[in-house]
Amino acid sequence: MFSNMMKNNSHRVDYLNFKAIGMDDSFGIYVRGCLKEDQPYSIEAKRRLFTCLDFARQQLDEEKLVAVYMDIIDLKKSKNLAFQEMDADLKKGLFEKVLFADLEEIFADSELNEKIISLSESVEGIEFLDVQGNVFEAKKISLNQIIGV
Repeated sequence: MFSNMMKNNSHRVDYLNFKAIGMDDSFGIYVRGCLKEDQPYSIEAKRRLFTCLDFARQQLDEEKLVAVYMDIIDLKKSKNLAFQEMDADLKKGLFEKVLFADLEEIFADSELNEKIISLSESVEGIEFLDVQGNVFEAKKISLNQIIGV
C-alpha cells in the first residue's frame, strides 16, 4: 500500500474481510492525498489512512471493514480511480458505510461532491461519515410523505 503513496495519479484497493460483505454496519474506508515534489510519499494520505484505521479500531467494529480505497492525486488531472471502484462496490451492496478522514475535504472537490450526492440518491441506506463525527446520509422520502398525503 505504501508504494502507491510514492506515485502521483496512482490508486489502490485492498479487500480485507470477505465475511463482512453485505452485513449490517459493514464499511469501507476512502483516503486520498497529494504527492508533493519535496516528499518521498504522500504524507497526507498516510496520515488520513492511519487516522481512519485508528477511528475504525476505536469506534467501529473493525471486523466489518470490507475494503480500503486510496487515491494519490495530482490536483491538475485527478482521476479518483479508487473512488470509482468504491462507487461500484457500494452499488453492488458490498458495504453500507464509508469512512473518510474529512468529509469537508471530499465535498470541496466538486467532482466528488456530485458523485457522493448521486450515490446517496441511488443507493438506499448508504452513510458517509468522518473521524470528526460528521455524517451525511440521504434517505429517500416517498412522494406521498413530501406532499402530505
